Amino acid sequence: MKRIFAVLFAATLLAAFVSGCVSGKNFRNYGPAKLESGWTRYEAENTAVASIHNSLRVNDDPPGSEPEAFFSGGKAAGGLDKRGNIKLVPPDLDWDTNQEIGYVKFTVSVPQDGRFLAKILYNGDDDEKYIMVKVNNEPHRIFELPMRDEGKWDIVHARQIDLCLNEGENIVWVSGVIGHGWANIDCLDIRGEPLD
Repeated sequence: MKRIFAVLFAATLLAAFVSGCVSGKNFRNYGPAKLESGWTRYEAENTAVASIHNSLRVNDDPPGSEPEAFFSGGKAAGGLDKRGNIKLVPPDLDWDTNQEIGYVKFTVSVPQDGRFLAKILYNGDDDEKYIMVKVNNEPHRIFELPMRDEGKWDIVHARQIDLCLNEGENIVWVSGVIGHGWANIDCLDIRGEPLD
């Protein structure tokens, strides 16, 4: 049974990596959570541009946020990864009705249709792990977050990805870790100019 599950999980990951418009770039250590020129930052805890769903951190302000000095803005979305750690997720998952998955829903704006560079800033202290990302009503894609800096939990990293966005407002969904491990989602940075 474990072998069958491992094969199914690997096949799901492979399909998620090679299909769709959301694509990933090489992971790199972002260091301090500074905003680069020409980029817009969307803080996970800023209720004007984001909402945190199904977090186990219900007594925080706003609910689902975790305060730490090393986060951009002093907070990040936390408690997203302890809702069952779904190992095999169907591409047509309805995030709003599934209570087992924690996620942040960002509302982002861009000046024109196109493929935009984005960075998901996060921290975590486990081995490599996986998150899901989707844009608007498109199927989600799965991205790896490898362990960096020997698993030090108090360092913020970035996972760089490409997102196909429409002119005006878009919804970008970023899940907590699926499978095993944990990560807090600090913010989402979007570069103002499209890649193509």
